Amino acid sequence: MYKIEGRNIYITRGDACVISIKSSELNELGEKVSHIFKQGDILSLGIYKENGYSKGPMFYKEITLDEDSEIVDFILTSEDTKFGKYINKPKNYWYEIQYNKDQTILGYDESGPKLFVLYPEGDDSSE
Repeated sequence: MYKIEGRNIYITRGDACVISIKSSELNELGEKVSHIFKQGDILSLGIYKENGYSKGPMFYKEITLDEDSEIVDFILTSEDTKFGKYINKPKNYWYEIQYNKDQTILGYDESGPKLFVLYPEGDDSSE
């Protein structure tokens, strides 16, 4: 299971997904336009324990763009979403996305943290 509602991400532990990132900016006329990410730009996704920004991330992924693009896709594999221990109820994490390591484009703001909610996955190993 995978869905995005608003700026919160909901996924079952062990599931793969694609998180598409798009950003906007104001042009010289003050109009909102799509930002073009440039070849060589770096975007990173960090997922942290709740109230855990002061500690290292539970998961971190960085991508360097091969070409200019309006949309950047973070491809998370099933292994990527298996951070932390097995859980039996949903677990909230906070996440942030940074642009070129010096600008947070999505994360904690005046609306509060952006949630990455991990749902339980069944243990498929046999006893």
